[in-house]
Amino acid sequence: MITALSLIRRRADIDLDTFRRHWLDPHGVLAAGLPHVRRYIQGHIKDSSLTNVHAREAGIDGFAVLSFDTVEQRDIAYQSPRIRECDRDSESFIGAVRRVVTVATPHGDINDKDGLKIYLLGIGDPAHAAEWSREIEARLRDVPSPKSRVVHEILSQSHAPGSKVPELRLPVCGFAELRFPESALGGSHAKILAGHETETVRTALFVADDYQLV
Repeated sequence: MITALSLIRRRADIDLDTFRRHWLDPHGVLAAGLPHVRRYIQGHIKDSSLTNVHAREAGIDGFAVLSFDTVEQRDIAYQSPRIRECDRDSESFIGAVRRVVTVATPHGDINDKDGLKIYLLGIGDPAHAAEWSREIEARLRDVPSPKSRVVHEILSQSHAPGSKVPELRLPVCGFAELRFPESALGGSHAKILAGHETETVRTALFVADDYQLV
């Protein structure tokens, strides 16, 4: 799958509940109407004892994950009149955004929504992307097995062209989605997944509620 990933920070003058409601509707309804979109997940970040310092410092309120069959179909969607509607609406509730294009490889039943959803974000030089992905795979061997996981290979990243929303200046070198049984992941496991503070690439660990709109 080709994935259009957006890292989203809400506007400073918008409270979290208002941001989430607007993101779901009307914005989510608009984005769900993009041409060729096969799957659309909103990951609403929530506070958790598992959240690490890098995630808190990143100040991300959500991940939009839209899936397409091909790069060409993603390009059609992001050059369409509907994306211009989405960009205009984004100004009313989004304070900063970064768009990332990935190749997503799913493992397990990604349609099973039961359990704990974890997002891992590699923050750092994209040149270290392969190294980060290998390290995450190694860490997963030392924690309870996730029910499903989606590993993303970064193809490109940029500001949203045509959008007046400021760029979220956060270099992304990796992204992974993990679904664990509800009580399987403890604080010690979260620390293993997040890695060490001194590593070249910082790993931010987020806990989220997922909403599937397509």
